[in-house]
Amino acid sequence: MRKTVRPFGAGHARPAVVLALSQLPFSVRCIDCRADHFLDYVPANVLTVRTDARAIDAAPAGAFVLIMIHSHPLDYSIAASALRCADLGFVGLIGSVTKRARFKTQARQLGRSEHRIARLVCPIGLPDIRDKEPGVIAAGVAAQLLIERERAKPGM
Repeated sequence: MRKTVRPFGAGHARPAVVLALSQLPFSVRCIDCRADHFLDYVPANVLTVRTDARAIDAAPAGAFVLIMIHSHPLDYSIAASALRCADLGFVGLIGSVTKRARFKTQARQLGRSEHRIARLVCPIGLPDIRDKEPGVIAAGVAAQLLIERERAKPGM
């Protein structure tokens, strides 16, 4: 079963994350509004889409969303939009515990419920891996999404 992953943005770790996911049972659709921020080499199960954050509304039910943008305000905007979509399988934001705390504060001010806020995974990746090198982040995120994929299987 291939799981859909939607990485938004082109942060420093996105190329490594996309390449890691391309070798696993995922269908990846990279989304960014800037045409010059896509991979030079695009694996067969990766599609690049030049569009804006409204693409979150077109994500299929159960999709995994990764938010890895160059701008904190845009990160927060997309994360808030993703959390409005109750049927997404995973909503992850690259960052830190501090970034998550700031997001929670802003989300509460926007009237988001604690249940919805709790769905946001930030930072993404396995929590015991703290290295910030793109390849290490990619390995942690890939492992995390494989675990989420297993949990999403029927009967789990």
